[in-house]
Amino acid sequence: MYSADSYNESIGSFYKKYPYFAQLSPTLCRCEGQSSSFLKFVGKKPITKNNYFSLVFIFFLKILRDIIYTLYAKKFDQKLFSNKKILVFSFFDSRSNNNGTLKEEYFREILENNANVVCIYKLITPKFLRGLNYINTLQNLKKNHYGVSEYSFFNLKIIFKSIFLSIKFFFVLQKIKSKIQLDTKLKKIILREVYREIFGGIIYQSYSSKLLYEKLLINKPILILSVWENQPWNRILESVKKVVSPHTLSRGFQHTGFSKKLLQHFPSKFEINLDSYPDEILCNGKINKDALEKFYPNIDVRIASALRQNNLNLNSLSKLQNLDKNKLNDIAFAFSWDENSYAKILKELEQVPKEINIYLKFHPNYPHWKDRSNFQSNFINCNLSWEALSKICPLVLVNDNSIMFESFFYGMHSIIYEDYDLADLEKRDFQSPILHIDKSHLKKINSLELIDLINISTKSVLESNYLIDYFNFLDIDSSRKIFLELNELK
Repeated sequence: MYSADSYNESIGSFYKKYPYFAQLSPTLCRCEGQSSSFLKFVGKKPITKNNYFSLVFIFFLKILRDIIYTLYAKKFDQKLFSNKKILVFSFFDSRSNNNGTLKEEYFREILENNANVVCIYKLITPKFLRGLNYINTLQNLKKNHYGVSEYSFFNLKIIFKSIFLSIKFFFVLQKIKSKIQLDTKLKKIILREVYREIFGGIIYQSYSSKLLYEKLLINKPILILSVWENQPWNRILESVKKVVSPHTLSRGFQHTGFSKKLLQHFPSKFEINLDSYPDEILCNGKINKDALEKFYPNIDVRIASALRQNNLNLNSLSKLQNLDKNKLNDIAFAFSWDENSYAKILKELEQVPKEINIYLKFHPNYPHWKDRSNFQSNFINCNLSWEALSKICPLVLVNDNSIMFESFFYGMHSIIYEDYDLADLEKRDFQSPILHIDKSHLKKINSLELIDLINISTKSVLESNYLIDYFNFLDIDSSRKIFLELNELK
């Protein structure tokens, strides 16, 4: 059976001949969360046929959406860029609205009151009406840094040229597909996934990003700062930068944890010399730096600051008390970014003793899950913050989500819930002492035996200082120097 590493090497070989062509496709970038092609290849997920009628209809809706968003968004005068030296690329969703003020979810306070900054926001899961609401909200929020939607820079030329280029992409693929040297089954899966991306408008979106970045970088900022996960848009941004504004320094912020399931973080040997990486990768701590730097030998991978966790209090760790069987009436479950796993996990959670309430915390990428109510009686769909939830639940089960670390700071014990079939892929706690369980443990979650194991695990986590290595906590001024300062800006 293929391992994740051998799969990356196989697909990575495609870059040897077609580096630009490959970076437009989530499948060829191994963004498993978007294509699940590896899981299909190894038999963990079913291979389904493409419904091209539905895909073309989705493509049409994306075009219509982008036209409406483009016409709706207020335009930003690019002449103002001459006074802006730093371009920041981040994400916007409901979390970005902090009681009427723009909250930067990824870079937090380091952008505040900086006249050099323009932050360009991508909209997270912009279903039609939600996206319009996001654009409107962003335009009307009070701001302590300049933030604007990327649709403020879109125009009809970008949209229609992207359509043309995605059609051209299809014909180029047809021309070269016979030359693609991959395992027969793997090649069939990959081509099917890439066709889905073409006819479903994903390649169109990649081209839209490329044309947008060419437009934005013509002003040649001194610094680019981006939320970095080695996604196609990250790769496109960096490649465009090296052509349009080669003297611009780029920094990509590895802002949260990642597991082997996020295959795009682990490029193959064929990709070492690509032009699609930032000049510097800034990690939230030593452990993630150690995990990444072996895959990016030509990139400056640095320990920076855990900006998204800057509200966590180190002193709170010493106050964490042992888990008590008699007080385990409520637990929380933190779902991962992989929506495909939700139904299976919910079914397995039914094995937890019915006297225990389970507070379900769905990933913020999928707000539609927060509205669901058709769960069994001891399941509670929860929109509370983790800080508030920690007052109710002394224990959290986590599936491939960084709350597995953050929970300890809130006074909650944490155990990692593995999908039995995907255990090797879902580990983002590199070499940690955190306890791992699977569905076989759920019936006895409140047993003395398991409670003891959880307490031993928590003690090991705290005594090993693992969390201090995972999260590097710096004050705001120190963080600003690492993320924003250049000699030219001083």
